[in-house]
Amino acid sequence: DVPVVSTLDLHANITPAMAQNANALVGYDTYPHVDAFERGVEAAQIVADAVRGRSNPVAALAQVPMLIGPPKQCTLISPMQDIIALAHEIEERPGIIYVTVSDGFPFADIHDAGVSIVVNADGDAELAQNTADEIAAHVWQRREEFALNLIPVEDAIAQAIAGGEGPVILADGSDNPGGGAPCDGTVMLKALIDADAPRATVAIIADPEAVAGAIAAGVGNEVTLTVGGKTDNRHGEPLTLTGYVRAITDGNYANRGPMYTGMPVAMGRTVVFVVGGVEVIITEHRAQPFDMQ
Repeated sequence: DVPVVSTLDLHANITPAMAQNANALVGYDTYPHVDAFERGVEAAQIVADAVRGRSNPVAALAQVPMLIGPPKQCTLISPMQDIIALAHEIEERPGIIYVTVSDGFPFADIHDAGVSIVVNADGDAELAQNTADEIAAHVWQRREEFALNLIPVEDAIAQAIAGGEGPVILADGSDNPGGGAPCDGTVMLKALIDADAPRATVAIIADPEAVAGAIAAGVGNEVTLTVGGKTDNRHGEPLTLTGYVRAITDGNYANRGPMYTGMPVAMGRTVVFVVGGVEVIITEHRAQPFDMQ
């Protein structure tokens, strides 16, 4: 008799048990995730309507046998942009409460990793399942459009420099602390320094030892530090770099951008270390750079 509703990341690997034990699953519509607040409000409204007897939400799941690489999960470009638009169109149909399209987290070593569709309908389990199957079939039909065309890091940096316009953001998904990685990878940093990249910033490398060395040197002073690559041997080797300390902060701030707006972040003591044209933000704690501010 108690409605169970959960919000989910767009990368969620949704299992049958999750759909069976929830009245509704409300996933983010965006990657980058800039709609978390709106989805929270929507989930709360579904709960309120259920408690007041205005609706009887039921959830149905359709899984698609696809593992989508994160670059193709972006909802700012096709095909995901089109599929989210289709989900919004279907939400306007009678009896449909909410549609979740989850791209899944392809690196998870679990049976249910991959693309999932959850349709929440008003008391009609058959409608929910048929609609989920319809969207899943559409995604499967477009599966070839999700193929990745990746290039080496060095080539990507060369293209960014040659383009002359920015900002250009290169994301090292293999060292994503939000996915459990150590946040001290040096592959991108080394490639930027080797390319003598101008006006470049690496955010962030978690390395308490390097932070302590930079603080001991002081702002404006030159220092040689061994940066990154200290957690494991899978994300690049430690780099011995000589540069100067541009800034030292406590690493505390609140997000002001559209992602996790207002959320406080504590990165520990933080320094900006400059090597040639490359700024390196080095922190004591692992953290994702959610905010451009």
